[in-house]
Amino acid sequence: MVSASHTSSNNAPSSGGGGGGSTGVARVASGGSVPLYPPSAIADAVPNSTSNESPGRQAKVLYDYDAADMKELSLIADEVVTFYNIPGLPSDWVLAVRGTQKGNVPLSYLQPLD
Repeated sequence: MVSASHTSSNNAPSSGGGGGGSTGVARVASGGSVPLYPPSAIADAVPNSTSNESPGRQAKVLYDYDAADMKELSLIADEVVTFYNIPGLPSDWVLAVRGTQKGNVPLSYLQPLD
C-alpha cells in the first residue's frame, strides 16, 4: 500500500516544525502548506441536508493517508468519502467528509465516482 510520509494518527495534532506557536498554517510532508479555516467557513462550504445544492462528489480513496493535524482527515484505501472544493484551498486539496468527520485531504488520494 502507498501511504503518506507522515505518521500522525487521525486528527491528532502534529508535533515539531513550528517552535510551539500556532502559525495558522498546517505543514505537509511535501513542504507545502494548507490554509486553516474556522469551522464556520467549512460549515458554510458544505451544504446541509435540506439544501437544494449538490451534495458534493463521491470518491473512492486510492491510498491510506494519515492526517498531519486536526484540520486533515485520515483516509483508508477503498473507502468512499464525499468531497468538496473549498474556495481558498490549494487546487490539489479538498474537504472530505466521512460520516460526522471532516478534514482536508490531498485530491490525488481520491478517485471521483462519476
